[in-house]
Amino acid sequence: MPRSGSTWLTYILNTATEISHYFHEPFNPRFVPSSRSFYRKFIKADDEAEDNKKFCDSLLSGENIESQNPVRFSKQKRQTIDPLETILIKDVHASMMLEWFEANYNAKIITITRNPLNLAASWFKVWVNSMPNDRQEILLEKPIQNILKQQNLMDKYYRPYEDVIKEARGFWEQISVFWGIVYKLELEQAKLHNRIVIRHEDICQRPEGEFKELFNNLDLTWTEKTDKTLNETISSHSGNPYKPYRNTSNEVDKWKKSLEDWQVKKILKFTQPFGIDLYKDLYS
Repeated sequence: MPRSGSTWLTYILNTATEISHYFHEPFNPRFVPSSRSFYRKFIKADDEAEDNKKFCDSLLSGENIESQNPVRFSKQKRQTIDPLETILIKDVHASMMLEWFEANYNAKIITITRNPLNLAASWFKVWVNSMPNDRQEILLEKPIQNILKQQNLMDKYYRPYEDVIKEARGFWEQISVFWGIVYKLELEQAKLHNRIVIRHEDICQRPEGEFKELFNNLDLTWTEKTDKTLNETISSHSGNPYKPYRNTSNEVDKWKKSLEDWQVKKILKFTQPFGIDLYKDLYS
């Protein structure tokens, strides 16, 4: 999910000696236009998905360097990738195909979640606030309509929430149901497949402990570079929303300084129906 802390997460993981290549959003059509046909497309684990397989095979072999900035796709100067090497991928646009990717590439999937209040406030500050009001109102209409059109996806995950999804209007309601859509699927799949789930709030409050546990679960080596990088990211502020340097002690309740009461009520109203247990305390 965009603005969930995934860049920070992979920034730290990428310091492990076992990681040979890092792929940053290979399913983002802005960087890789040929990925557009797979954008938030639901692909089941047993689907053949030949075009998707061809794209991913090319990507993971190092052949596909279509990105506007190919260097961002590799930790090494060379582009070719040995099949036995460990690759780290950060993507917030491929949540609907995670089961398929996991089944075809024996991947370890990590889901990072973020409080809907903080996430909505971050979206608004970084992307929405500078938009004209009419643009704000339709920002998420297309992605949500794309979900509603995929009947197999609706039947498997979202039919009970169809009414609230269709009811959402304008940015604050639509970002709320979009949060519910993304995390409902990811967390149900995570439970089924015993994936790793980490909350942004937890790593903000206990960064070293949470990251060391994550490294241990992934059999990754914690290095001096890991220590240095983590300490830099949690003790300085870049001022750039795309660079993961924050005073993390201020992150958990950050929404309280930016959201008005009516925005909080709207977000809670439209996220509560999805029943995301990780944040049930918000609704008590």
